[in-house]
Amino acid sequence: MNLLKENKHTWIILIYGIFYISSFAFLEQSNVKPHIIHCALDDYIPFCEYFIIPYVLWYVFVAVTLWYFAFRCRERGTCSFR
Repeated sequence: MNLLKENKHTWIILIYGIFYISSFAFLEQSNVKPHIIHCALDDYIPFCEYFIIPYVLWYVFVAVTLWYFAFRCRERGTCSFR
């Protein structure tokens, strides 16, 4: 319980995350027929399966950055917000 009181500034991240995920789930339940957008140039773009590595690492980077600025940065006193 003390951890929750000490980190009040992180509640906005949690609230936004819940709002974002619930909004995304609601919008995904649409009954509208999808409109496929495609042009001839799309056929010339090669698929590189190795690109999945930086794609997945991007999510790890965002999570670690949020964690750092929410918890570690405040402990060190290097943040401009307090």
